[in-house]
Amino acid sequence: MEKPQYQYQPLQNNDTIEMRPMSCSHPTDSTSRDPDSVDLERHVTDNQKALQALADRAWFKRGWIAQEIGTNTPATKIWADASIDWETLAGVCEKLNSYHHLRSRLGITTSDICFLYRRFIELDENTHHANRFNFVYELQRSRHLRFTDDKDRVFAFLGHFSVRSTHPLSCGPVPIMADYTKTVEQTYINVAVRMLRANPAAVGILLAAVQHPRRSLPSRRKAAVQAELYSVSRVVWPWPLFSGRACKYGSATNTGCHPGMPDWRYSEGIILAEPICPHRAHGDSTAKLEIVGEDDLGLRAPQG
Repeated sequence: MEKPQYQYQPLQNNDTIEMRPMSCSHPTDSTSRDPDSVDLERHVTDNQKALQALADRAWFKRGWIAQEIGTNTPATKIWADASIDWETLAGVCEKLNSYHHLRSRLGITTSDICFLYRRFIELDENTHHANRFNFVYELQRSRHLRFTDDKDRVFAFLGHFSVRSTHPLSCGPVPIMADYTKTVEQTYINVAVRMLRANPAAVGILLAAVQHPRRSLPSRRKAAVQAELYSVSRVVWPWPLFSGRACKYGSATNTGCHPGMPDWRYSEGIILAEPICPHRAHGDSTAKLEIVGEDDLGLRAPQG
């Protein structure tokens, strides 16, 4: 017997939130919306403040929660005197994701909850969830999480299946171990270097994940500062990939990590290319990289 599908209506009752099933429906345009969709939107609007209060809880951004709640283990969310099954909560938020304009208008954020649900469980590779087989993508998607120690932006996900995956979309397996004796910058450099050693083709997805703090790029500074940043000793990683020279990949600047590698502390937008939809400006050519040095790490990209 086919399992019935449910859509959940949020209702406010004595400062708690109840979830009750109703017939399944999908949002459509304003001229053909079915009564259930209209009814759902009305209930969401009527209970806007309660849903906002729930979805905006800082708990959903705590970094280590991802590995605690991202498995198949049953869990219950307890909020004061109210409680709700974690699977039900995630299902409600997933459903509300289909109502983007409604959520935007009311300021209801469901993405943090949806991100956590079964994050550490392998999903169907024939969907967009196949991106999760890539460790860089997982570090990118988790930039919004909050950690006391920024090294844990990497270490908290060492148990994720993407680290040991041999899937065609993966970067690995990637041999990484938690080492709290290194600085944050050294940790991020070590992750990138180990990925490149395990799979040189990961250079594309690593570059796609590079982001910088606002107003930190050379284009936003004076010409003198721009010239200094692009000197031979601090050349940005992408440029020498096409020149055949060696570049100082592992050198950190005064503002953080090297400008040509991902610094997972900053989140300024989406990744420039996904594993399932890469930007292949390089055509059919393959990366030819040589990692030189240990303490003062560098990359050499041979010509040809």
